[in-house]
This record gives sequence, structure tokens and C-alpha cells, in this order.
Amino acid sequence: MSGARNLYTAAALDRMLKPRSVAIVGASAKPGAIGNQVVMGQKDFAGAVWPINPGRDEICGYKAYPDLRALPEAPDCVILATPRASIEGLIEECAAVGAGGVVVLASGFGEMEDAEHAATQERIAAIAAQHGLPVLGPNCIGFANVAHGAYMTFVPVLPKPEVTGRAIGVVTQSGALGFALAQAAVRGVSFSHILASGNSCDIDAADFVSYLAGAPECQVIVAVIEGLKHSQRMVQAARAAREAGKPLILCAAASSAEGALAARSHTGSIAGTLDPYRGDLQREGVVLVEDFDRLVEIAAFFAKAPETPAANGVAAIATSGGAAIFAADAAAANGIALPQPSSEVLAELGKHIPDFVTIRNPCDVTAQNGNNPEAFNDCVRALAASDLYGAMVVPQTYSWRGTEERIGGLAAVADETAKPICLVWMSEDVGGPSTAIVERSNLILFRSMDRCFKALSLWHQRAAALREHEFTSEEAA
Repeated sequence: MSGARNLYTAAALDRMLKPRSVAIVGASAKPGAIGNQVVMGQKDFAGAVWPINPGRDEICGYKAYPDLRALPEAPDCVILATPRASIEGLIEECAAVGAGGVVVLASGFGEMEDAEHAATQERIAAIAAQHGLPVLGPNCIGFANVAHGAYMTFVPVLPKPEVTGRAIGVVTQSGALGFALAQAAVRGVSFSHILASGNSCDIDAADFVSYLAGAPECQVIVAVIEGLKHSQRMVQAARAAREAGKPLILCAAASSAEGALAARSHTGSIAGTLDPYRGDLQREGVVLVEDFDRLVEIAAFFAKAPETPAANGVAAIATSGGAAIFAADAAAANGIALPQPSSEVLAELGKHIPDFVTIRNPCDVTAQNGNNPEAFNDCVRALAASDLYGAMVVPQTYSWRGTEERIGGLAAVADETAKPICLVWMSEDVGGPSTAIVERSNLILFRSMDRCFKALSLWHQRAAALREHEFTSEEAA
């Protein structure tokens, strides 16, 4: 396909991504086989499951069919768990029976850097375009529509995420990375979709971002991109996300020469293709992130924070003077203002803080208040009520038997205010029920002070881009 086509509409992808039926070509009864893993993954799927295998009458408890033409009706989603040589003919067959979309798991196409295999991938793309048939892959792990209960993949999704009002939609080219991100569900992070495009011969990451912009279950979109054939389409998708009020967190991989070579052999991607569009993406409110390991934290922040801060200032409050110092350093490093409290706020804080302490921002309430959660929470309330602050940062240092009670009380404070309260987990005790309380509440969890203030900085930058759009629209009107 030489030219850039328009983005797929939600209606064009809905049959495939929200299927009422799935056909698995290459379905197998052999444990461990890819075709068996796909079928076994449908145990919780509410729709029709149709294994395709001419040598079997039944597979894993489902009635099997010899081919797609033998099905009782056109399948919404077809998963091809068959060898590379069969794919081209099977996609023609999918088009002939009126399938809603096709997932191609087989590898050995454009990523091979071989003219013959690349030509096969181009022919698959041409068939998709000719018939208006969405094709995902090849060299693809599949997808999960958590909100719809559709796990169209051979990967066991563990644990199964929950969909809440703060759900993250994940778009990647590497399926392993996408499903790895979603494992944050183990500590309570919510996900709506995991969509992996593989070699992207037809459906690509921009199509998926555009789709999630219109998916009501998704509040924030995370995209991990190795490279795109038509990168300007990502700007169009980013515009759709902005207009839908959904932050797009984008991580572009393969920034090094060796990374670019790895991307080429992984999904046939040309690295750096988004570089010319960085300015356009930022103007559309895209949050550009360089580090993969920060993505879930930042996405969870944007899922819980309001679109724009009520004020540029941030207040930090701790039961540790050392933690307060690190907060001040991280704020300075990331250009975040820490205004000093007003006289009214000072008076309120003074009711709870020992008189031997100089009250300022960052606010060290001392270990004395660490043993008095309600007094600490009243201090947080006083700061949250101030017009000077758009967010609060609370370091969690030493964890002990009283931590759950303290976190639970702070979560109640977070429910009272529209301003984000960021809990920076500084203890090396990184797990346990306390972190799950944070993730399932309005509190926002960070594992590093610097990453917390970097997220606040990105929040302010995105808000500035949105204000610029509003200003431009008003001028045009």
C-alpha cells in the first residue's frame, strides 16, 4: 500500500474488537499448541466460539467445523493460528465469508528483511484494502477487550484486569509489552483494552488510538510505538483523543541505532518515524514519555487527575524532614512551584504541628503527626483548600502495621477534593494491601519523588497545550 489511508472508524473495527463470535482457524486439541491456547482462552467469552479444524468434530468442548464456509454465520473475529504459507489464501476466504476482521498470529513477513516475505505482507495488506477487511498483524499476539470480555490471544491474561471509571487503554506493537503493562492490574490499576498491532500491515497503532478515543470504557490511552509507516496518521489519532477529552501517553521506542535495528527485525518498523511530528503531537496535548517503566504511573495519574490544574502551585507534606527535602529538590528539578502557605493556612496547620517546627512548604509535620493520622489528614485538607495549590504530594516513608489505617484515611481525604493527592511510596516495602488501597482510591501512587514531579510537570504542559487550542478556537470564532 503506497499511500496513507484514512483512519479506521470505530464502526469498521467494532465487529472485530467487540465480537459476538470468534472463529479460530488452526484450532487444536493438543495442549501447548498455539491453536489450543487460543481456544482455551475463550472459556469466559460470552459469544459463539467456532474452532476450525477439518480433522476434528470437537475441540475443548466446542463443536469444530472443517472451514469458515461451514460456519452457521459470518464470524465477527477470525484468528488465524496457522503457518505463514496458508495466511494469504485464508484472508481471501475470510473476505469471502464476510468476516468482521482477522487476527494473524504467524510470523515471518515484513520483519524478515527479505523481499519475498515483505511482498507477501504487502499482498495481505492489498487484500485487506480491496475487501475493506480489517487485518491485525501479522506477527501479532492478538488483543484483549477487557470491557467486552474478549481475550483474542494465545497469552494467558493474568490477572484479568477490572474496568473502572479510571481505565487505561493500552496500544503497542509488541504484544508482550502491552500485556506486561496490564499486569499492573495485580495491584489494582484498571485497564479497558490491550491492543497489539504487530507488523501493522493494515491496522496500526494510530487506528487503535483513534478507536480508543471513541471507546467509553477507556479514560486514558497509552501507546508504545516502535515506528509507523504513515506517522502523520498518529497526529490525526491524537487529535481525536484530544477532542474526546482523553490524554494520550506516547512512548516512542528505538531511539538508538541498535534499537532501530532491533525494531526492524521485530516488527519491520522504521524507527524515528514520529520524530518530525513531535511538535504536532505535543500541540494536540500528547504526553511524550521516554521511559517505558514510567508509563503506568503517568497514565494512572492522568486517569485520576482533572484535565487542568486548579493552580500551578503544589504543596508537599511529610512526616519526615528528609522526605520533604527530596520533594523540594524534585520540584526544583522539574520546574514545579512550591508556594509558601498563606496566613490562613499557616494558622490551620499550626493547630496540628509542634511549635518547635517552622511551618513552610514542603511541610514537615514531624514524626509526632505520623502517629496521629487524623491530625495529618487535617493538615492535608488545609493545604488542599488553598487556592495556591493544584495538587498535593505526600511521601510514604516507613511502612508498619499502622500504614493501612493511615493510607485509608488519606484516601478518604482524596475523595473529598478534586485536586490530586500523589502518594510517593519511598519505602522499600513496595507491595502489600496498602498499595492496592492507593490504586483503588483517588490517591495516585508513585514509586519515585522525581517521577511524581515529572508527571506533575507533564500535566501542566498538557494543560498549556489545551489552553492554546481553546484560545485558537476562540480567535477563529
